[in-house]
Amino acid sequence: MLVHCDRCKKKVEGEWGESFTSGFYNVTPPSYWAKYARPYETVVCDCCMWKDPGYIADYGDMNAKSCVDGVRFEVLHEP
Repeated sequence: MLVHCDRCKKKVEGEWGESFTSGFYNVTPPSYWAKYARPYETVVCDCCMWKDPGYIADYGDMNAKSCVDGVRFEVLHEP
């Protein structure tokens, strides 16, 4: 499924099932993630959510991950 992030306006590929999302967050009430939503947002991509100060305060900084054009990439560190 292709959605638009309400925060960065980029197109994001993901899945929206009955009880889950992947690639983005459903931030509409009564979703748990609604507490991170700004007014009038319904969908926030992973990249934008991971930059949200409230999300960072609750889950930590996702600086081990990198986002480019709304797509998450794992950053691997070799010893």
